[in-house]
Amino acid sequence: MKMLEEMQDEIRKLKAMIVKHEKRIRVLEAKAGEDGTDKGASLPPLPVSQPPPAITVNNNSGSHTAEEMAPDEV
Repeated sequence: MKMLEEMQDEIRKLKAMIVKHEKRIRVLEAKAGEDGTDKGASLPPLPVSQPPPAITVNNNSGSHTAEEMAPDEV
């Protein structure tokens, strides 16, 4: 019973925090709109990441290549 009450109390606190954050977001969005500029529009585009280089595995047994191995075996 006590654990249930503790969980309900925690849920109430989290809900209150969500409401507080939503209000803060609305205020910040309103401020950004009052400036007349869209802050996000002036940011440079994010760089496109390149795929990681191929992994070469040198194993002396020669039984598996890197492509044949599971990720935890490399």
